[in-house]
Amino acid sequence: MRSSSARPGRGRSRRLQRRLRRGLVAAPRPPDDKLHLYYFDDVAADRAVEFIERYVRHTKGEWAGQPFILEPWQKKIVRSIFGWKRRADGLRRYRTVYIEIPRKNGKSMLAAAIALCALFIDEEPGAEVYSLANDRTQARIVFDQAKDIVRLSPPLLSRAEVYVRSLVVASTMSKYEVLSADVEQKHGLNPHVIVFDELHVQDDREMWDTMRTGMGARRQPLTIAMTTAGFDLKTLCGELHNKALAILDGRVEDDSFLPVVYGIRPARTGEKLESWEDPKVWARVNPNLGVSVKLEYLKEKYREAKQSPAFQNSFRRLHCNEWVRQVVRWIDMNRWAACTGPLNYKSMFTALQGRSCYAGLDLSSVTDLSALVLLFDSSIDPGGPGYPSEKEAVDIAKQMTSWEYGDPMPAYDVLSFFWCPEEGIRMRSKKDQVPYEVWREEGALVATEGDAVDQGAIRNFIKDLGRLFAIQEIAIDPWNAHKLATELEQEDGFTVARVEQNMRTFNTPTKELDALYRHKQIRHGGHPVLGWCADNTSLDKDANENWKPSKKRSREKIDGIVALVMALSRALVSEGVVEDARIEPL
Repeated sequence: MRSSSARPGRGRSRRLQRRLRRGLVAAPRPPDDKLHLYYFDDVAADRAVEFIERYVRHTKGEWAGQPFILEPWQKKIVRSIFGWKRRADGLRRYRTVYIEIPRKNGKSMLAAAIALCALFIDEEPGAEVYSLANDRTQARIVFDQAKDIVRLSPPLLSRAEVYVRSLVVASTMSKYEVLSADVEQKHGLNPHVIVFDELHVQDDREMWDTMRTGMGARRQPLTIAMTTAGFDLKTLCGELHNKALAILDGRVEDDSFLPVVYGIRPARTGEKLESWEDPKVWARVNPNLGVSVKLEYLKEKYREAKQSPAFQNSFRRLHCNEWVRQVVRWIDMNRWAACTGPLNYKSMFTALQGRSCYAGLDLSSVTDLSALVLLFDSSIDPGGPGYPSEKEAVDIAKQMTSWEYGDPMPAYDVLSFFWCPEEGIRMRSKKDQVPYEVWREEGALVATEGDAVDQGAIRNFIKDLGRLFAIQEIAIDPWNAHKLATELEQEDGFTVARVEQNMRTFNTPTKELDALYRHKQIRHGGHPVLGWCADNTSLDKDANENWKPSKKRSREKIDGIVALVMALSRALVSEGVVEDARIEPL
């Protein structure tokens, strides 16, 4: 990464060096039963490394003008790309390289160096190398880096012509260009190498497919996809991310695909999930820690993430390379877990029977999750166990618009119920790796027959609940539940409140829920589906600082939280709740 005179590693312990090198990188050596198919060309691998370290110089920052000396993890990638060959024809083994790594780890510099190897030494007549991204500005980052490298290197500059949007090597009729996201312009191109930067923000796969299908006439085409973690696994980048992990785990074989993943990944069976708060994890997922990534910088960003849940996902995604479920997180899951309470959700169902409650129902449109939440008033009387001191109340009152010191402290118990069509359970479990089938077996999710939401089954379930709990009101969004709302009201005798999911209706209960969970004034029993919805939820905020949970900004289902906010909206405006029984207050 730096010049040889400042070679990284001096002053570091061997233990730290080992930790930094221990990224999730596919082993260069294929299994023994594949050795008849592939061989490693040390000369070609060394040539690529030598080209980079001799001719490529840093263009920015503290090392500007110094040789780009590859870190061990970078060298391993370069040698794997250019060294592994097919015995059948002596051409490149790896045709797709997926590199997923946190910010500040020299991703753009490495990509530019690989692109220049493809342009100058890959022995491909008329090579066409392209930098791509979702927009031209992003695509230019790697290309401009490569262009500046050529300008700083007299040997390279003597061979290349430098233009605003291209580098041309006339002697081999080769070129390196940056392209916009206008897909129509890509047809007819004949790419030799594609460098696709920040794949996670690519809106669709049309540009990817167009450029890849144009490589058919090349002997050894290469696609380099480089990215940080994203938000939505149901994307092209999510598809490649899942494939990379499957290859690393041995679940999928693809000899032409090199997976390089430095990041927090989902825990495998029997494993403990890594924590984004663990400095040891920071070291493992940031292979350039101590070089281009400074520990003090990570600590500073970590402190910011601890103070602001809104920044937490940015830290986890950009600096720990962890796939998250929304751009801006609302609910801090550590604080949410602290609201579990002494009873689990199944025991709470029995303990709360006979109590008065408010209900919120959020129905799915056709095939996915529907949620019902029952909200029980468990307010704490002044002077009672758990009631805040006058000093503590100052902070709470700032967040709770409906409470003053001396009033009963709002507190609630929450029962949650979820439904999903049987076909939807199978599809989500298999395709999206959401544990719907596990939740169904645990009793946290009820399967309904068929492939569409069964409102009749949900209606019957609510009628049964009405015999166990004194349901004061049921809040329902009338948009897709007019028939069910009418039946519950006119035939089953429930009081139904039609609650539209807009800023005006949701602002107060959303902010109230924010204060409640932060001060451990709710108990949810650790319901796994409700917790998943909480982890998924992002917020919509308008210019007047009105809040509501956002289904559009959240990449996964948030129905349980929406139902909870709807129930809370009725609890905040209603009076005359009859308490038939009480459990120990919060």
